Amino acid sequence: MLEAVDLVALQPYLVKRNEAKVAKGTLDLNLASEVRNKNLDGKGKVVLQDLEFAPARGYFDTFMGLPRNAVISFLKDNSNAIDVDFTLKGNTSNPNFSLNENLSTRIATAMAGQLGVSIKNVAEGLGTLGQKGVEGAGNVIDSVKHLFGGK
Repeated sequence: MLEAVDLVALQPYLVKRNEAKVAKGTLDLNLASEVRNKNLDGKGKVVLQDLEFAPARGYFDTFMGLPRNAVISFLKDNSNAIDVDFTLKGNTSNPNFSLNENLSTRIATAMAGQLGVSIKNVAEGLGTLGQKGVEGAGNVIDSVKHLFGGK
């Protein structure tokens, strides 16, 4: 469980080139999971609070693969927080299974659903949600692990 982690400090891991820069905000992450017979089953929640962006560089700026403007509009209508529940499932013995990819894709997809953004529209109009979401959220998890001595 992580509480009130500074998003600005995580920015090098969260924001990729050509994505909106974070000026302020915090991240809470709660994840409960277990592995039985090589099958991962978990539930989690991520909350982004008081998220503010640096001035836009262009109309098509994104954050974790989602349109920056959609994120800002959602924050205005929801007490300046994005609260996302997600699930993780997968067979850890499958060579294609990746915890970071699975987690980041689930978070990005759940955020898109919360924001009312069509995954199809994001993929067609702004780039691939899966790739940016995987890079963004996966890097957050990696950096959080690093902060707490994980590998």
